[in-house]
Amino acid sequence: VGKSSLLSQILGREDLSVGAVSEKIKRGRHTTRHSEIMRLDSDTYVVDTPGFSALDFEHLDPKEVLRLFPDMLPYSGGCKFSSCLHLSEPECTVKQAVADGHIQKERYDTYCKILTSIAERKR
Repeated sequence: VGKSSLLSQILGREDLSVGAVSEKIKRGRHTTRHSEIMRLDSDTYVVDTPGFSALDFEHLDPKEVLRLFPDMLPYSGGCKFSSCLHLSEPECTVKQAVADGHIQKERYDTYCKILTSIAERKR
């Protein structure tokens, strides 16, 4: 995503590893090899980290995934079923909050993808 390129410009640093975008895949090439904490100002730090191409959520219990989405948590307590995973269950307050625009659809879609990947890997 060009984290090092952005930080190089913001911080005025020329020593950060920055690579060209691949013509073939139209993406960066994971140039950063280590994590580094950098100070922006007296109260703000940023961390430049290596990129990654995949995340593994198999170790998570599907019921715990919602904790990774603190913006969705406040809407999760009023579902019809206490075991609601907020996918296809009826009378789901999380799905209603998405429909009402209180939760970004992209965030909800990411949540659903994580649950789906967990279910597929456990089969």
